[in-house]
Amino acid sequence: MAAALPDSAIQAEPTITELAAEREWRALLHAPDAKPRIRDPGFLLSSPNFSPEAELTATLQAFSTAAGETDSATRLRDICRFPARYEWLAQRTSAVRSDVDPVKDCPGIGEFFARAPADEISLVYASENLVSASSMMGHVMLELGGATANGDRAEHAISFFTTVNARNVLWSAAASLTTGTRGFYTLSPYRERENDYLQREQRSVWTYRVSLDAAERRRVQLHLYELRRTSLTYFFDIHNCATFTADILAVAVPAMSDNTAPWMSPLDVIKNAVRLGRVDRYRLLPTAPWAVRMYDSQLSRARSTQIVRALRRGESIAPAPDAPLRERLLELLYQEALLKRLSDGTGVDSPTAASQLQSVQAQIAPLARTVDIDITQYKNPSATPQDAQWEVGSSHRRSSGAALSLRVLPAGRRLLDDQRQSFSTSELRIGETTVSTSLKTGAVFLDEFALYSVTSLLPLNPLGEGVSWRFALGYQNQFWRSDERTSFLGFSGGIGRTLALGDTVDSFALIGAGLGLRDSRPTAYPDLEIGLIGKWPGANRTILRYQVAADCCARPDAIQRVGIEHLSPITRSLAVSLDAKREWSSVNGRTTVYLGLRRYF
Repeated sequence: MAAALPDSAIQAEPTITELAAEREWRALLHAPDAKPRIRDPGFLLSSPNFSPEAELTATLQAFSTAAGETDSATRLRDICRFPARYEWLAQRTSAVRSDVDPVKDCPGIGEFFARAPADEISLVYASENLVSASSMMGHVMLELGGATANGDRAEHAISFFTTVNARNVLWSAAASLTTGTRGFYTLSPYRERENDYLQREQRSVWTYRVSLDAAERRRVQLHLYELRRTSLTYFFDIHNCATFTADILAVAVPAMSDNTAPWMSPLDVIKNAVRLGRVDRYRLLPTAPWAVRMYDSQLSRARSTQIVRALRRGESIAPAPDAPLRERLLELLYQEALLKRLSDGTGVDSPTAASQLQSVQAQIAPLARTVDIDITQYKNPSATPQDAQWEVGSSHRRSSGAALSLRVLPAGRRLLDDQRQSFSTSELRIGETTVSTSLKTGAVFLDEFALYSVTSLLPLNPLGEGVSWRFALGYQNQFWRSDERTSFLGFSGGIGRTLALGDTVDSFALIGAGLGLRDSRPTAYPDLEIGLIGKWPGANRTILRYQVAADCCARPDAIQRVGIEHLSPITRSLAVSLDAKREWSSVNGRTTVYLGLRRYF
């Protein structure tokens, strides 16, 4: 007679409530916090009364073993509709019999697996495009790669996005934050998407291969099939390319959907994969302008200038005498990047540059076999700080005394933030809100609301390429002529140039204008801004700037401002900010000193 097993050796089967609370189940529903991001009734069997438990009950009923032939056919249909759910439940509960292999028994799934193999699954990040409302924080998607039945290599892109009405960008942005816009889930040839980013949009592409075992890759692939006919709604903050991609990977690695910020950005998905130790290989495909800046930064200024001048004249340039092989390869790669730009029509005639390009590429090939130059970790986006922050601080003015302020930036970055992984100094503020209270009067007021504010200070590259610009839309309190605090609601913008004065200092100049309502009255003003940006060791940054604006709508006057701002990191997630500025007109002036503590999350 066999001995009875001790109670500790008997594993009780999970209840419906316990199963419904498991992260894998909620990942399959795209509802990590029990609130579904997908509301299509064809995807949620319990709609409109959804809950993870109700959905589990409905799914178990669909997968239950039926006696009749018709019911068996219905069961198989439901299993083929939700194969990832079926296989996960069959492993977790005896209530679902594992008598079906979806890949073999469901023709559509077998065809999908054969057409889009997933021997490898990678995260792909296309760099940000600040002028595009849908890509201002970059774009993330999946790449599936593997061998087909006949041995050919197949690569497909899995992407989620929305379209933006070019005639009414503001309406599209507002809709994506409120009612949502139509979302598109696509499976397309990967190389076409990659070339589109690199060539048409001039956006560098980073690929991060995700370490998944065969069972995890299978579950991801089955879940991708489940989504093929699902109606999707795109929301900029809660259901975008980042959350959608993270939710897909979460069916294999539930922690992929973790996020501490108000919303998830494309880079958050990459950072999560790196943090979890799930990235085992990197690849970078830079655009030609990006490569020009990268290789230029590796060479001495004198040598890079010599190379640029020679290529502009259509001349070849010999390697430096006794140069090490690595330096020779760097120079050739730099020439290749320059010639790719010149062959596009920048500076010299394209045929000459194209001919030189072929010659340089022929010299690169043998050197590249003996010298390895790894660029994957150079300016790596996954090493950037978190892109949400709050700051508490105190300011003091002689006229109005001290004030406390709280600023929250749900998504983006400010000019002073750590930007060592970028060639430019840029700012992106979406929905940033600053509220202050006067310690003297107790008054609480809205200091600023940046609905959308972007600045790009990109230094000119060796070919003279690079435009700096800024645009802001929102509300702020400004010093204006004789008023301590004047409300301005509207937009402002400017365009100009940025020059790199060395490795650590950039200078910039922008000329622009503002248009809107000042204290409920229409106003317009031109302005000029010049400044210096200091980029010091340890992500310490300083900005010194002078700005002058013309009060041209009421009483003609010049409003001038000079200030210095500095940011010193304490840890990777904490920093101290200092700001001192003097503002004045012909009749009044004020000086403000500010000290703040900034927290990234």
